[in-house]
Amino acid sequence: MPCRSDHMKPTVKERQQQQAAKNLVYIYGALGQTVPADVAHASADIYGGTDGEENMKTLCIILRLMTDEQRNRIVYDGRTPDARRLADWWDEHKAEDDKALALAAKEQRSFTACFELVRALDKDGYTNLEIAERVAEIIEAYVDEGDSTHVLEFEDGVIILSSMDGIFAYKGKRV
Repeated sequence: MPCRSDHMKPTVKERQQQQAAKNLVYIYGALGQTVPADVAHASADIYGGTDGEENMKTLCIILRLMTDEQRNRIVYDGRTPDARRLADWWDEHKAEDDKALALAAKEQRSFTACFELVRALDKDGYTNLEIAERVAEIIEAYVDEGDSTHVLEFEDGVIILSSMDGIFAYKGKRV
């Protein structure tokens, strides 16, 4: 008789992995794609299946590659309970990704790490002023709220956030 552990409660991580699989099942269906058998199995498994981390990565990639129209139609559809759960998961996931990028930028205080953070925050819908304030806090710089252009200087580059022209980044040494 095989050993059974179905009497044990799943961990938080296992519940998150199962939810990621359920979210994938929803997205595949909404996109008109066939749900892979391992994802369908993981969504029904209270422990999230054996590919939980891979399912979470796949979900993140699919969501990041969606067009705004797809994201609004599939993820931010408030009439569908599955979409609401997915939207909550995605908003929490993006916030955690932004925190991790901010921490890396703070530890490294480099142009490259801060530019990665700028790109992520811009994609997540933050304004240039909000982005400038976050990066300025990391590199201990000053940002004037009245300015429409913010210049963040590093030893190895510069990031320019302009309310009219967008975001520019130049890597290299100052001469």
